[in-house]
Amino acid sequence: MHALSFAGAPNRAMLEGASLRLYGVASDLDHEGTEYRMISFFRRALSSWIVLGLLGLIMIAFIVTGVGTPGGLGNIGGGGGGGDTVATIGKERLSINEATQRARIALQNIQQQQPEVTMAAFVQQGGVEGLVQQLAETKAIEQWAGKQGIVASKRLVDGEIASLGAFHGLTGKFDEATFRSVLAQRQITEAQFRRDLTADVLRRQILVPVSGGTRAPESLVTPYASLMLESRRGLIGIVPTELMPSGTPPSEADIGSWYKGNIARYTIPERRVVRYALIGKEQLKAQPQVTEAEIAAFYNANAAEYGGKQIRSFSQVVLPDEAAAKTFSAKVKAGKSFADAAKEAGFSPADTALGERTQAALTELASADVAKAAFAAADGSITAPIKSELGWHILHVDGIKTVAAKPLSAERETIAASLAKQKTDEAIANLIADVEDQVADGSTFDDVVKARGLTVVTTPPLLPTGAAPENPEWQAPPELQVLLKAAFAGSSDDDPIVSTVGNGA
Repeated sequence: MHALSFAGAPNRAMLEGASLRLYGVASDLDHEGTEYRMISFFRRALSSWIVLGLLGLIMIAFIVTGVGTPGGLGNIGGGGGGGDTVATIGKERLSINEATQRARIALQNIQQQQPEVTMAAFVQQGGVEGLVQQLAETKAIEQWAGKQGIVASKRLVDGEIASLGAFHGLTGKFDEATFRSVLAQRQITEAQFRRDLTADVLRRQILVPVSGGTRAPESLVTPYASLMLESRRGLIGIVPTELMPSGTPPSEADIGSWYKGNIARYTIPERRVVRYALIGKEQLKAQPQVTEAEIAAFYNANAAEYGGKQIRSFSQVVLPDEAAAKTFSAKVKAGKSFADAAKEAGFSPADTALGERTQAALTELASADVAKAAFAAADGSITAPIKSELGWHILHVDGIKTVAAKPLSAERETIAASLAKQKTDEAIANLIADVEDQVADGSTFDDVVKARGLTVVTTPPLLPTGAAPENPEWQAPPELQVLLKAAFAGSSDDDPIVSTVGNGA
């Protein structure tokens, strides 16, 4: 719902920049911005500095502590994995797989202190949403760093890697074989690890100086510090007011001077009367209609969403060489369970669990060859060792389920409703644009209302809070709260404005 209001307001600012799509909600952010906006952004980010640091070091920390790679999306929300985009920051995508991976690592970190916390509780308390928001903010910082020419050289990243104790050999120094073995066990490529480490170095270069320059002013610190160093002793004498002389009565000049000096105490707060008219789908000359051809075209354009698919649950081990992979495979074929063989090889259940995956999701996680072999294997069987850049993969098929295709007849009503809403939204947007054009061409509030046949709502004199001092029982309509800020920002000579006061319906 929109409203045409008139109480004086400046013209609307035009926002330029990229679009951040988070959980299906679109909003405009100015990614270019000025230096002032970027510094403000950093200061907001500092409110969650610990979280930002953890996001950068979380992969590194879990390599050091030995916690395994997390499973898939199915372990969060119960669905199969996928490569859908959760958020877009500038030109970079944040995929469901990456968000899922970070969420599982964050949960396992929490469980180190609170083992009773489950993924369901983590999601219910807003942990996933907060994590995605932090990931989006850190990626924005990294992109800003690139635009400002802030870089982390390969030599600097090499030094960071060499300083991590998890990669030290028997001599206490960095060992190349240990480094690659640890990455292979944790199913992390060297490129992924270097990318995370580089991003963390960039964030530290930007945020540490900002946070380090924050200090309390001396005028604030000194009184508190003095309380710990000084003691005072004093006497109190009580003088009854009856014993005080009344003094000379104030003159008219004294009273006038006092009044002017305290004029705010005798001033009635400003109040304004607002007139507005609601504009919605009721003003459309004809309600948009959806044709069968449009429904069929939408269904065909989204065939991947409505078509049938197979989802499989997997357990996986990734071994550093072919000999170790063949030995592992032989143990399982000889009758040892996959879980027991994995335990003997040093893998925990958290290391091996992949959860539910589609073939496309498994391809993105490992490789096309690994996914093809995994989806060709029978239920309960294992694949032959398959090589990828991570190492030698052996997957066990834990379960298979098939999601049936959704025919057009079953989805027709849902698609028709979605298309009808889309057309209605477009028609309302065109209507609003016509109203704004009328105002720009010189039409007054009354001219627009009369031409469109709108119903005018006139409020009593209001305070900026929406209260009506002269009519305490008056209740402000819900849409009025959105209009008050603009109504008190302008003057009665300004042009009327159009504001969105509902969900755009």
